[in-house]
Amino acid sequence: MCDFNKALYTIKEEIKKEKDKIVEYVTSKSTIFNGTLFDNVYKIETEKELESLSFKAKRGVYVFVMKNQVELNKKFNWTRCGSSLNDGNYVIKDKEILYVGKSKSIKTRLNQHYSNTESSPNSLKLKTEFRKNLVDNFAVYLFTMKDEYKSTKGAPNEAENIILGSVEELLHEYLEPRVGSRRI
Repeated sequence: MCDFNKALYTIKEEIKKEKDKIVEYVTSKSTIFNGTLFDNVYKIETEKELESLSFKAKRGVYVFVMKNQVELNKKFNWTRCGSSLNDGNYVIKDKEILYVGKSKSIKTRLNQHYSNTESSPNSLKLKTEFRKNLVDNFAVYLFTMKDEYKSTKGAPNEAENIILGSVEELLHEYLEPRVGSRRI
């Protein structure tokens, strides 16, 4: 195997291992997260906790996990979110995964999810009338990327994009969130 293929294989294996570590953490199979690609883990349970985060432009992945069972209002159309909720089952169970995402600025992206504005068509819009009952019933786990994988110029580099996109894709495949579509 040539050096390039070895390196590519090693990166793919690290990404799979990181996905496994994230899954174990968010599904409460592990209380310790010791990542190789992501370092800090934040568990956000309220909008106020999100506002108090001291960072702004951290890159990483995030997972919405339900803390309580919730029955959603059937009047709201979840189709734009690529949702399995359109199958007629509007109950999301305790510990079920609601949503998985990635962002070059996690705090900004989560603020979009907490909004009710149409300016971000792919956000959860948790402040809308039909989704307000979700807000107190989930926790968001944020996994921020280690500095050694970040671009020094501010814009995401190719390695960051590959890592974030690959981890998000694997999390979607494994966790099967109720809302959101897997994007490649």
